[in-house]
Amino acid sequence: SIDSVICPGTKDSLVASGAISYTWSPNYKINNLYIANPIVRPDSTTDYIVTGTGPGGCQSRDTVTVYTYEIAPFSAGSDTGICEGDTAQFSAFGGVSYEWSPATGLTDPNIPNPECFTKYSRFYDVSITDSNDCVSEASLFLQVNDLPEAKAGPNDTICVGDITTIGGSPSGPPGALYLWSPTTGMIDTSAAPRPDVSPDTSTNYTLLVTDTNGCQDI
Repeated sequence: SIDSVICPGTKDSLVASGAISYTWSPNYKINNLYIANPIVRPDSTTDYIVTGTGPGGCQSRDTVTVYTYEIAPFSAGSDTGICEGDTAQFSAFGGVSYEWSPATGLTDPNIPNPECFTKYSRFYDVSITDSNDCVSEASLFLQVNDLPEAKAGPNDTICVGDITTIGGSPSGPPGALYLWSPTTGMIDTSAAPRPDVSPDTSTNYTLLVTDTNGCQDI
């Protein structure tokens, strides 16, 4: 065989001739140590040594080096989470061409940084091809979080000067943040889930709920 250069983990064929039997070493990513033409798939540059045995038991040795291209750092980007109805931005790197799968919801599956709009949480895989035509695989998980439900409570009628409590039972999910508007007539802070109010005129109060994932509902 002559020395060769391959992408890490891809297939290369070794060839020996002129002997009756053969023994290859090392036993690293090789399919058969005792044939003339084994298949190897080394992940790094490797010297393969073949010992050939001829008539009368005479032996000779030869070495072939299978070089592997150096793979630059690559990634699909970090796992990410979005709120239902929002768009995620992917950010792969490390190649000259990209192919995302599935392509569902992606603005372009063949660029490193497509935008993604989907209703469903799932893994996205990307094949990253470098300048040596070596292909690396990476993936990320996109979590699509449900929106919280803001509950401002039922309409109410009071006399001027009276106090009532607004909000649902509960007004939102556990751990949520609350913001009421307007603050007119509010006795409690506008960040209370069920504030007491005493407006002088009829007032429409709006509740913004932000859950622990940062998702919001009004």
